[in-house]
Amino acid sequence: MFAVGSTGTTDQIFMRHDLMVELGRLEMAMEEACNDENVLESLQAKRDHVAAALSKFTQQG
Repeated sequence: MFAVGSTGTTDQIFMRHDLMVELGRLEMAMEEACNDENVLESLQAKRDHVAAALSKFTQQG
């Protein structure tokens, strides 16, 4: 069983993992949408947002 204090750490690990998965999905979508400038700009903005959130986890850990 997990100790009570490890719940926050476990949640952070899952959140970091989810952000990394989303970042990968966005990058794959960007490759597929390379000819559509409007879609590409939207995906890049989302990617930047996810990358910024992920960098906060990297700085904490």
